[in-house]
Amino acid sequence: LLGVSDGAAYPPVVDAVKVAPGYEAALAAALADGLEAAIDPAAPAHWQGSIAGRTARALPAGAEPLTAVIQAPVELGWALAHVGLVPDAAAGDRLAASLAPGQILVTKEGASWRWDGLVRRLEAAAPAAVRLEQRNRLEQLEHEFADADQARTSAVAALVSAEQALATASADEKQTRSDVMAATAATERARGEHLQRRRDAEARAATRQTLAGSLAVAEADLAA
Repeated sequence: LLGVSDGAAYPPVVDAVKVAPGYEAALAAALADGLEAAIDPAAPAHWQGSIAGRTARALPAGAEPLTAVIQAPVELGWALAHVGLVPDAAAGDRLAASLAPGQILVTKEGASWRWDGLVRRLEAAAPAAVRLEQRNRLEQLEHEFADADQARTSAVAALVSAEQALATASADEKQTRSDVMAATAATERARGEHLQRRRDAEARAATRQTLAGSLAVAEADLAA
């Protein structure tokens, strides 16, 4: 993989670049070994950025600025302003003759056409492209891990909530069952008491009727 310029004191600019997934080879083709240079002016090889008074010429019609898919330090701004992205090799071949000095065309896959006539077709992935791809993949994995961890946390919270709800429902069920049993018992007691009172009332009525009959007989005897 790409090494660090002049030791750890001057990290390569590639470490400060963020490129959209899938465009790593395009950036590596555009800047090549320049990605090993630092942005620290004290480094033996470094990027100094744009110089006052210089204006980059427009890219050939049909080429898109590579900067649309890259976030890079301002020191790379001048260099990246000269890089155009084309959809395929046919477009690169067609537009190469329109390149101004300093400009280069690249494809997403890593082919390149330089203003001075140098053309590089697709070949083995450049070390810088591999490094960028690995870093993008690592970031993707970190995001996926974070999402998975959040999902696990949410699942645990949902499980705890479900268990609490189940415990509450079970307790409510037990209480409801107990309330039903108590109500049933109270109903049976009330029914028994009602039956007993009716029997008592019927007994009192029979006694009253008997006494009334006896009284009538007694009064008839007295009248005789």
